[in-house]
Amino acid sequence: MIRIENASKTFKNKNGDFKALKNVSLSIKENEIFGIVGYSGAGKSTLIRVINQLENVDEGSIYVNDVDVTKLSNKNLLTLRQNIGMIFQHFNLLWSSTVLENIALPLEIIHQDKASRLNKAKELAKLVGLEDKINSYPATLSGGQKQRVAIARALATNPKIILCDEATSALDPETTEYILMLLKDINHKYGITIVLITHQLEVVQKICHRVAFMSGGEIVEVGTVAEIFKKPKQLITKNFIDKATHSNELYKTHLDLKNIYQSGCLLNIKFTDEQTNQPILFNLCKKYNTPFSVVSASIIHSQKAPLGVLSVHIEKEFEEIKELVSELKNKGIEVEVYE
Repeated sequence: MIRIENASKTFKNKNGDFKALKNVSLSIKENEIFGIVGYSGAGKSTLIRVINQLENVDEGSIYVNDVDVTKLSNKNLLTLRQNIGMIFQHFNLLWSSTVLENIALPLEIIHQDKASRLNKAKELAKLVGLEDKINSYPATLSGGQKQRVAIARALATNPKIILCDEATSALDPETTEYILMLLKDINHKYGITIVLITHQLEVVQKICHRVAFMSGGEIVEVGTVAEIFKKPKQLITKNFIDKATHSNELYKTHLDLKNIYQSGCLLNIKFTDEQTNQPILFNLCKKYNTPFSVVSASIIHSQKAPLGVLSVHIEKEFEEIKELVSELKNKGIEVEVYE
């Protein structure tokens, strides 16, 4: 559905040239929810904006349904944008317009008659749970309600694609959860392809089918959430995973625990798929007569499979448990040992 080939973009500023995109290539499938993750300045927003040509690339091609959008006339570009909705971090609502008028705005721009566009806006307000707010103004709404207005507005022209630019980063955790489930439901019901950029890994873990990590204007890693969670290939990806699962705190925890446990090892173990539902560690520790105590544990349910991290302390030195660790790894489980 979306194919980006060798895209580059440079911005000029008073400090010199800034290369926001460097020879980026990426494919996004029809009907999938695709996440793009990276720190601030990684190039995420620029990448998502070149898809609907809010930004032009200096080099490369952007294909939507096999049409190179970089070569479209202004008239054809307007038609393209009717098939691509966009949701922004700070909502971008018209503060002097009602909820209903904000939702209907894209239909007004394409000159749909007033009765039709208001009827459509009412349907969408109901879809996002705001049918009782259609005559309210944005200033009276909560952050989550404003974002729901933005989602309804993005759906007004029946798009095939929705681009989400940090759509949840300004929201509290509970509201974020609601918005993510709403996006997931929209993807499932209507088959709309969703491209979602974020610096919050927990967001892509919850709803994305695949994810790309960006750094310095480049794509450094692409894969399913489960694949990358289990075995990230790049350091920046690993840092994101560690931060989301608190694995980066394990070493500090280990140092603190040394005051309690004067010997032994800490194991940081990652489970995916069916492994999370099996007593693999328990059975192996029983086999090797190796009791353990749990330091921390978490399970995150992604689109495709549960993802689990378990940190345990074992009152044995590494030489005594290396066969146990080896057997865990042979079962496809990621294990880090801290002595």
